[in-house]
Amino acid sequence: MALYLVQHGLSLSKDQDPEQGLTETGIDEVKLIAQVAKGYQVVVGTIFHSEKKR
Repeated sequence: MALYLVQHGLSLSKDQDPEQGLTETGIDEVKLIAQVAKGYQVVVGTIFHSEKKR
């Protein structure tokens, strides 16, 4: 079993978005880590996350 800890991408400030969704850069960061994981053939069994939008 392997455990991977991944932080969310860059989020908007509370002034810009009270729910602090991801910026365009943050979305690109998440896509990049997904591509890297795919390249390593990481199989995801379970994802644990907070209830935050980002």
